[in-house]
Formats: sequence, structure tokens, C-alpha cells
Amino acid sequence: MVLGNDTLVSHINILADSGITYASAWFELPQRWNLLPDAQVLDSIWPLVEERVAGTRSDEDGPLQVGHTGEKGAWYVNGDGVRLGVVVRVFGDRAVLMNAATPDRYFRAREQRNMLRYLNSFEAIEGN
Repeated sequence: MVLGNDTLVSHINILADSGITYASAWFELPQRWNLLPDAQVLDSIWPLVEERVAGTRSDEDGPLQVGHTGEKGAWYVNGDGVRLGVVVRVFGDRAVLMNAATPDRYFRAREQRNMLRYLNSFEAIEGN
């Protein structure tokens, strides 16, 4: 993965279930970023995420149920008609990206509930 001028090793998990694709990825930030506050790192990463999504951001509330300084999330619909929930979390030297996607035409209460449950399921493990 490329972040600015840095090439980073990233790790990803992908799962599809009942018409929804779930993905999570994490990577360690470049060492020089370690001195920056989580919110500033997030502000640097978020525009790159939005560029990759290449979709129209929804006006509805984002998928995060409880927002913290080092977290940001939003809903998008891309040019292929895919509804995508995206969440980025920054924890010191590590960033975690989570997304859940389904065709927008099938996005109903059930899909929203399942996507929200996933996007809000992250728990940081102390020491990691």
C-alpha cells in the first residue's frame, strides 16, 4: 500500500455473507508520523480513503455509533451503485480500515443493521 511517499506493508481480511462484503485492513504508520496526534494522522489518511472509494458521500449520519478523536466514518454510493460504509481508526502507530459494501438497490434495514454491527465491532487490544 502507498501512503503519500511511503510504501507500507498492509494486511487485509475479506468476507462475504448474505449479499454484503466485509473487509478490514491494518497497517503500521511510517515512523515519522508517530509524533503526530491521532486526529492529525486521521486527517491525512481520510482524503486518500475518499479518493479510493470514488463515490458520492451520503448526507446521512456516518456509520460510527460512538466517535472518538482518532476515528472517522461515512457512507458512500460509488459509480457502480454499491453502498459502502467506511471507517478508519488510528491508534498510535497503527491504522485500521473497515468497510462493508452491498448493492445500493438492496440496502434495507437488515443490511444497514448488519453493516453497522460490523463497522462498530472493532476493539483495540491493549499492547497491540
